[in-house]
Amino acid sequence: MPTAMVKNELVRARLSGAVKEEAEKVLDSLGLSMSDAIRLLATQIAVRHEFPLELKMPNAETRTALAESEDIVKLERVDSINKLFE
Repeated sequence: MPTAMVKNELVRARLSGAVKEEAEKVLDSLGLSMSDAIRLLATQIAVRHEFPLELKMPNAETRTALAESEDIVKLERVDSINKLFE
């Protein structure tokens, strides 16, 4: 018979308030807390012996786009959603 795992270790993480708030909204819609999500992630890492999400390095074009998106002056403005996709 499996024994219950005692949750007695504390994990702390620092992240921006905006990221935390948005993550908590998503997790709440899934019925999960931030602690639940962290526990699920750590459990999957322990079980799989690998990171459970595919992580990729962005290519040169994506890195350039990300860098440009940080500079609001370089962003192109459009008048409508339709013009965005023209």
